[in-house]
Amino acid sequence: VYAPYTTVERQYLHGDRIPGARITVRDTKQVSATEVAVINRMRELHGNSRLEYNTFDKAQLTQGINGIFGGMTIVVAFIGAVSLLVAGIGIMNIMLVSVTERTREIGVRKAIGARRNQILAQFFIEALLLCGFGCGIGMAIGLGIGAAVNSLAIVKLTGYIPPIPWIQSLVITAVFTVVVTLAFGTY
Repeated sequence: VYAPYTTVERQYLHGDRIPGARITVRDTKQVSATEVAVINRMRELHGNSRLEYNTFDKAQLTQGINGIFGGMTIVVAFIGAVSLLVAGIGIMNIMLVSVTERTREIGVRKAIGARRNQILAQFFIEALLLCGFGCGIGMAIGLGIGAAVNSLAIVKLTGYIPPIPWIQSLVITAVFTVVVTLAFGTY
């Protein structure tokens, strides 16, 4: 709860006690040393060793949030793995139907001299386009949700703007698309 100091002093404080203070540090490497120095100075000023002083650094909050998101990352990765398996089976079924419906076309192509690897390449390209389209939609949704969570939650809670790994996300997504295409589409 934030309130004007004069109101807090008039309503709740009696005497010269200060319930809290905010201190900024120029060099972030000196935060721990500054916390100790402030507590020691407060004890010197009040001459009372029975008083307890606590410090709070936003880095502690950030570490806690990072731990939570680390756990969430594992859960989301597991969900993603199951989703990839389901998507792969779906692609495999679609390609099976596609090959089954095109047996005449495959026969005509073979009759006019198409080799097995050319026919396989045709269906492989179809599977790659199918996976690539799904990959593009999923990537756009994932990055959009990530950017929204970043700006609406993380920045507001911690005051820290974590970078979104755009290139890493794109590369990982593209690699998984190729792997799913190779494994399930070719099969």
